Amino acid sequence: MLKILSVQDKGEQERLCALCSTEYLPEALAYAGYDDDDNFACIAQFTIRAGYVELRSLASVSGTPENEDVLLLCGRAALNFAYTIGIRQARCSLPAEKYMPLYRKIGFMPEGDRMTCDLGKLFENHCC
Repeated sequence: MLKILSVQDKGEQERLCALCSTEYLPEALAYAGYDDDDNFACIAQFTIRAGYVELRSLASVSGTPENEDVLLLCGRAALNFAYTIGIRQARCSLPAEKYMPLYRKIGFMPEGDRMTCDLGKLFENHCC
């Protein structure tokens, strides 16, 4: 069974970021994704801003095949957390072209030089 867990310890967040070869963002909150065999698979780092959440990074463990299901759930978990505390908008930078389908599945849509997501539509109406 896939698992998504909040990362409570900043030292652990930094260690997991290193495994994914992604920048550790100490000001960011984080979720860690685990595959069916309970192996660490990915990390999502996000920041709560005034009126929106920003997905800052979503990265898989370096040197392993990407598990799109875990990435999807990890990204959605970050957005769901923000939604549960009253945030209704999400933003992120435009990802590399190969990740656009994944970000669309998470709920983001391109808008100029970034992507946005209406969390109310995503979590209340089950459509994006």
